[in-house]
Amino acid sequence: MTDVRAHYPQSNGLDERAQLTFREDMPLEASDSYYHERRPHSALLYLCPREFYRGDPAATLAAHAYACRAAAAARQAYWETHRQP
Repeated sequence: MTDVRAHYPQSNGLDERAQLTFREDMPLEASDSYYHERRPHSALLYLCPREFYRGDPAATLAAHAYACRAAAAARQAYWETHRQP
């Protein structure tokens, strides 16, 4: 039997093969797409990876900025009408 230690090519190959076998035997579920489709990332301007790389990030950011401005205006209007005398 050969000596297989961590961080050597022989053991890395065994680990990689085990991971490949695991991925082949375990089908992905619909919830596994959370990371790419619904989870925003700060490094991607708080967009999801799918939106950032496959979509139109400039349009998405513009729509987000518009929605934020509209929400701020709605909050301001609300507090102006509900201000205590």
